[in-house]
Amino acid sequence: MASEVAKEDFNLLSKCPKDRIEAFCHGLIDGFIGRSKLRYKDYGELWTMEEWFKVVDACQRCVKRMSRKQLTKEEISQLFDGVSDEYIQPFVSCVNVRSEDLRKHLLEEVASISHSHLQDFDWKLKLALSNDKISSVQEPLVTVEFITKSGDESKSFSVEMNKEELKQFVSSMEAANKIMVQMKTE
Repeated sequence: MASEVAKEDFNLLSKCPKDRIEAFCHGLIDGFIGRSKLRYKDYGELWTMEEWFKVVDACQRCVKRMSRKQLTKEEISQLFDGVSDEYIQPFVSCVNVRSEDLRKHLLEEVASISHSHLQDFDWKLKLALSNDKISSVQEPLVTVEFITKSGDESKSFSVEMNKEELKQFVSSMEAANKIMVQMKTE
């Protein structure tokens, strides 16, 4: 559900003539995906500078949310809380037409977090019977080999963990997965 501030920001959209909404939306998407951004000087007669930033920010959030999920018409109406269908429909059309560009950009945004990504992993379980300090250890150890890929180059590194370290590693990975799931649903 849109916040009260966002609701006011969306109401500013009604200052834009209906025949310029589609161009505004395409310009907004161009800016979002890293092409030429909308320029205030092209819309300065419609909004003050403060209003401009509010309406662009609110619309970008909605376009981003619409491109992440397949929203129903009701969900889109809730997203653009208080805006008439005459203004919502051009946004829906633009997002549908530019969905491939938006999807590529969102994937690039996620991939840009790190240049490397996990390509594969392998693990081995060992039982350490002794070490250089203690003659009888009998501790289970797991060795995990991670193979990462950065461009065309693959790198491999190994980590050896005891039972407690493995539990901590697994809980860290579960927490990271939970965050990723939350990001996908926003």
